[in-house]
Amino acid sequence: MKKIIILVSLCTSLLLSSCHSNDSELLYGKYPEPLLIAVGVNPNVNKDYKELTREDLKKVLNFHFIKMDDEGQPLEQYGFEDNKEYDFSIILEMPNMTHLDIDLGREIRLKDYSILKKLHNLESLRIGNITDKDIENIIGLNSLDSLSIVHSKITNIDFLKNLNQLDSFYLYDVPDVQNFNPLKYLKNVRAINIVNCDVSEVQLDTIPDMTTLQFMSLSVNNIKNIVKFPKMANLQYLSLVNNPLINFNIPSDTLPNLKSLTLDGTLITDADNINGVDSIEMIYLFRTGIKRVAPLKKFKNLKTVYCDENIIEDEEYMESLGINVDGE
Repeated sequence: MKKIIILVSLCTSLLLSSCHSNDSELLYGKYPEPLLIAVGVNPNVNKDYKELTREDLKKVLNFHFIKMDDEGQPLEQYGFEDNKEYDFSIILEMPNMTHLDIDLGREIRLKDYSILKKLHNLESLRIGNITDKDIENIIGLNSLDSLSIVHSKITNIDFLKNLNQLDSFYLYDVPDVQNFNPLKYLKNVRAINIVNCDVSEVQLDTIPDMTTLQFMSLSVNNIKNIVKFPKMANLQYLSLVNNPLINFNIPSDTLPNLKSLTLDGTLITDADNINGVDSIEMIYLFRTGIKRVAPLKKFKNLKTVYCDENIIEDEEYMESLGINVDGE
């Protein structure tokens, strides 16, 4: 009996020793160097990438691989090369990671997208350069709250029926989706961005009525005229930045709780061409060329007009009505 106890104790010691050895094993040379560099600069790690161990990977909570900064400028510090596929299996060694951002443009892909389906604790995913087939590796991630798809060639969003728990859903530079009706599956969604996706009136007409949505951006698209807009009872923020709109008129009963309307960079040059949505409190009109904002006084709840203040001709009049004209 004593021999058995000693043997069990010895096996346990060997197992613990092996685990400790694996945790302290150096990772340099075992994974692509750009990924190790990204691990090293992660704020939860902050270590020379050549000295990283598996123990360091347990510290990673939010992990970001991006090729461009917020202003669209290339980032070279990780050393990713165009027209290559990279082995990202290192992310499977990060048991505590909840947020993952892999946005490397249209020229770089993961060698194996099936690793994504194993990230069962992931809460937020931003993924780029994927196809309809790659989506199969995402639809089982029931822990996801937020999904962003960027710079991709997907042609439909039917997969949302399997991700109906999402709180936010973003598409950026995904121009081949023509039908947005599957958004109806998102019963709890609060934020949707469909940006730089070549959306016109045709695609806009496929967006379903939504009751839970609070924020929506349709910026940088090709919407020239809004003939019909889906009913969104709880929408508070709507952005139509950089669309070739020449007028805006959405009935108040369509968006009864809209508080903020952003029309920066549209082709609206006369405030008389902005109508409907009488609940708005803030309106953004930068880069529109509008010089007179007095027609906006018809919006009884309006508090602030954000615009190119230096060209506004009736700022004092609006201020006298208690409506702030702000250039910031």
